[in-house]
Amino acid sequence: MKKNTLIKISSLILVSVLIIFLISCTTSETSTNDDEDDYDEEFVDFSGAIVSSSLADLPTPSASNIGQLYYVIADAKFYYSDGTQYVFIDLTGPSGSNGANGTDGVSITWQGSLATAPASPQVNWAYYNTTDNVAYIWDGDSWEILVQDGSDGVSVNWLGTFAAAPGSPQLNDGYYNSTDGMAYIWDGDS
Repeated sequence: MKKNTLIKISSLILVSVLIIFLISCTTSETSTNDDEDDYDEEFVDFSGAIVSSSLADLPTPSASNIGQLYYVIADAKFYYSDGTQYVFIDLTGPSGSNGANGTDGVSITWQGSLATAPASPQVNWAYYNTTDNVAYIWDGDSWEILVQDGSDGVSVNWLGTFAAAPGSPQLNDGYYNSTDGMAYIWDGDS
């Protein structure tokens, strides 16, 4: 088994033992006092743990709920009552070991902006050619395009959300079609 799997199994066993312990600390007698009125109807009994939407919705800690286990949905955490307050139960396991290092990446040696390619290049040398507006990288055999300037983009005239295409669209009019869940931009043809 992998170490991470053993840690997860160990953590699960620890949580299970803790829940069983806390459940065994609660009394199983039927209470006849008025403390039961403190429980909100939104509480759900979940194998001895009481589930609540928020910490504020829990009943006031008292001698009658010492050791009671609570799960608070808003916090996604477990708590227990010590009779005077709710105590957070930290279920965080130990940190795992770091994974193996990956292979080192390849560095690019930037030569700057030049009108012509550098003489006697070395692998991974790169430069921006100011004559043709293209950045190149030397692969050991030839200069390959790294990136190049493109043409300027166009503005989109956003019209909003519609159930069907708006009538008489203009070039670059865009809208969201609420019927099919797609966005469209008029290119002058379709």
